[in-house]
Amino acid sequence: IGTLVHFLRVQQLDERTIVIAVSAHGETTSNWPIGHGVALTMEELRVPWILTSPKLLRAGEKFTGYTHHLDIAPTILTLLNIAAPDEWMGRNLFAASAPPRAFPIEIEQSSLAGVIDNGLLYSIDRKSGQDKLFQIAGDDLLAVTPLDANYRLIPAYRHRSSLYEPWAAWRHYTRAQATTNGAH
Repeated sequence: IGTLVHFLRVQQLDERTIVIAVSAHGETTSNWPIGHGVALTMEELRVPWILTSPKLLRAGEKFTGYTHHLDIAPTILTLLNIAAPDEWMGRNLFAASAPPRAFPIEIEQSSLAGVIDNGLLYSIDRKSGQDKLFQIAGDDLLAVTPLDANYRLIPAYRHRSSLYEPWAAWRHYTRAQATTNGAH
């Protein structure tokens, strides 16, 4: 990224260029088991993306809410003064108010599923049926106990997660079929 930014400066393009760096989620390395798609950890839940443009954004401006890859395109279009199509599911993260929303999670390899919602992480092990609720606090997941007012949300999150499961299974199956049939 540094090489690209240097090139843009040398070519005097940095003031009129939007640079975006996006990645997939990380690998679990802080807890056992380690690897990809094996646990609901902050390494796997956080997806870094950086957007910079000296002319369009103030230095150090930061969005601290929960985002999704679906938010990238509407945010970019807004910066370019282009309206995003109504059917797009993403949000403009620089809007005066980017409404919070819940994100379903499905980790097929470990039978884990869940919901991220407004600073909470609900997880359920599909094999055992055991579910847990966590408060997301920076880089930590703090267990929510029955004494916490948020504990009452578990049945609603269990229901939301169950609605997402058939769609996730269909999505993985159709991707596998496309790969098997030679489509990529």
